[in-house]
Amino acid sequence: MRSRLLLPILLAVTAALGAATPAHALEVGLNKTLGNTIPFADKTKDLGAGWVRIWGEWEDAEPAPGQWRPDVIGNMNADANAAKAKGLKVLMVIQRSPAWASNGKGGTAPPTDPRTFGRAMGEIAERVPNVDAWELWNEEDSERFFAGGANPAKYAAMVKSAYPAIKAAQPDDIVVTGATTGNNYEFIEDLYDHGLKGHFDAIATHTDTAC
Repeated sequence: MRSRLLLPILLAVTAALGAATPAHALEVGLNKTLGNTIPFADKTKDLGAGWVRIWGEWEDAEPAPGQWRPDVIGNMNADANAAKAKGLKVLMVIQRSPAWASNGKGGTAPPTDPRTFGRAMGEIAERVPNVDAWELWNEEDSERFFAGGANPAKYAAMVKSAYPAIKAAQPDDIVVTGATTGNNYEFIEDLYDHGLKGHFDAIATHTDTAC
């Protein structure tokens, strides 16, 4: 969750990656929280972590269909570029729908048409090239971050749309499912029941005590 600074980045919990290469040792990263006031890339490097987890919001980046705000995309690139300059890997979380994509609701409301999310993720991945991994939403199994509560069918459709779009823009980037609140095996099983297999590279989960 955003209130936690230290965050292990688990990027090997997937059959797709496991079949390709052996799992590596645990890699550790820092989560950039809201209101951060320290030089984030510098602090991450000083603490010996190898990853940063940073945030991007779709609703800010694309306030109208096909209209991208240069300042928002610029901020995403600034965070990613600062991390890469320190030799760090970048995991970027994209969440929150613009109102035009969610029947006027916006924010934590998922998009009405999952294909709009996929198209947007492809655009963002192309516009922000210094990212190593993309996390699709945050705690989508929780009503706090996914309006209406967990909806495996809708979320699986979003991921299935985003995966090929990201790979078309950045073939080597890792596509990570949005982190679940705790080890929510039931939700992950439900995603598989809705055809998620083969449409992601890694599973994310939040196991901090706040969850």
